[in-house]
Amino acid sequence: ELAFSVPAQGYKSLEIVQAYLLLTLWGCGAVERYVYHKTWLLLRMAMRMGTDLNMHRKTIVASQDTPDGRARDRELHNRERT
Repeated sequence: ELAFSVPAQGYKSLEIVQAYLLLTLWGCGAVERYVYHKTWLLLRMAMRMGTDLNMHRKTIVASQDTPDGRARDRELHNRERT
């Protein structure tokens, strides 16, 4: 239930997108009834949130050798891996 209440509260982040993708993979097993199968719903939620966060666009930024610059580089690297 928490997975469906997060977007209603307006939270959006890279970590939430990654969590939705993990939930999608976890739900790929056999299900007794198709009604309970929420894999496609979670995948659509991850794609929509990723698009809202502009993860579909490549970011080109000059790297700075400061703690903030390294944190931004890590965030960009995480986005590319997702």
